[in-house]
Amino acid sequence: MELLAELTKNETIALLGVIIAAIAGIIVPIISHLLKKGGRDSKHVEVGRLNGNGTTIGDKPVVTIDKRQGLDGELVLSKVMEEAEAKGRADEQIAQLKDELARAVERIRKLEAEGNRPDAEKALEELRESGDMKLLQKLLIKDRDEHRDALIQRNREIAAVAYLRGDIDISTEAVDEILKVLPDDLFALNQMGHIHRLRGQLKEAEDCYKRVLQLGRDVSNEVLQSAALGNLGLIYETRGELDMAKEMYLKSLGIAEKLGLQDVMAGDYGNLGAIYQKQGDFEKAVKMYRRILEIEEKLGRLDSVAITCGNLGVMYRRQGELDEAEEMHEKALEINEKLGRLEGMARQYGNLGLVYMDKSELDKAEEMQLQASDIDKKIGRLEGQAIRYGNLGAIYERRSNIGKAIEYCEKAVELYKRIGMPHEVEEVERWIEGIDTE
Repeated sequence: MELLAELTKNETIALLGVIIAAIAGIIVPIISHLLKKGGRDSKHVEVGRLNGNGTTIGDKPVVTIDKRQGLDGELVLSKVMEEAEAKGRADEQIAQLKDELARAVERIRKLEAEGNRPDAEKALEELRESGDMKLLQKLLIKDRDEHRDALIQRNREIAAVAYLRGDIDISTEAVDEILKVLPDDLFALNQMGHIHRLRGQLKEAEDCYKRVLQLGRDVSNEVLQSAALGNLGLIYETRGELDMAKEMYLKSLGIAEKLGLQDVMAGDYGNLGAIYQKQGDFEKAVKMYRRILEIEEKLGRLDSVAITCGNLGVMYRRQGELDEAEEMHEKALEINEKLGRLEGMARQYGNLGLVYMDKSELDKAEEMQLQASDIDKKIGRLEGQAIRYGNLGAIYERRSNIGKAIEYCEKAVELYKRIGMPHEVEEVERWIEGIDTE
């Protein structure tokens, strides 16, 4: 069984040149007063339980309603509830919504307090006089829409940072929040594709990238098309469909070269290098990596330096130049640690493990694979875990511990099947069958 080194892939995490209008729900603060004006006489109206001094018990808000119009708070809420009951709302439903009503009115009261907001004054006046919430609802929607772009942008930032740090659950939550409101948000679709691919959900990832590709074609945006094509190439390569993957990468590269997108070009060169290496064409693979170095040196990007050093380390190892390979992988690991890139750290620990194995330093080799495996488990990366299990199996074979070797390789097969990587399943199963019959 061939030991599996890991070449770093280049996903397009941010979509260049895309500005999308966003919609988001309101984030409501916990309030303590409703329709309160400084210096005015007011009366407490219970929403939830109150102590005798008017403070709250638990997390229920105190609701205070201004009496300046000659109407007390009980009457205002009574009118609101009567209107709701007239529309067929059950008592228990009304009770559950009282707190949110209080928060909503407090939001509008704050707008009124800021001044120059006749719309807020009118909404509150209508509420006091008749209990009608029509203007209140209209103003809440307006307030939500005025802040939606900022909320979507915050979720994009959280999704990107969390993904890069390996906090995949947090990244997923942020992306889900965007897609609930904007199902065709390009950033969110692209990012969700990355998350699905990381978790071995290749069909779902492919669907996301194809949707981005179609949206890019719909608006004649070649930047989007290039990004989607490159990411689709990653899916096909993972499945072992190398010719299809190479076709996607070359199409993406053609667009990137035409538009002068150097970062996308670097990603496509790297992915093509990995394809050529898998096909045994090392000369073309080295050529691709050298092109990347030219770009990354010009841009001064540490992440690209780490990627290229790691991939060149794999090449040096394949050519038997183990000291050079170790140096490249250690440099790549150091940069990934500095950048906090957990997936990159896992790859380089795993690759260093292979170098130590080739040097017959089996204890160090196992230590590196286990460190890589711990990180892969932390970030939920199934393909990485499968690779570690296979390589640990090879280490135990070298130690003549065949039972342990088979145990690890069976774990690798199980994960490869879950991901949908038939070539790797066949390779590992063939190795198990061969060693089991000795």
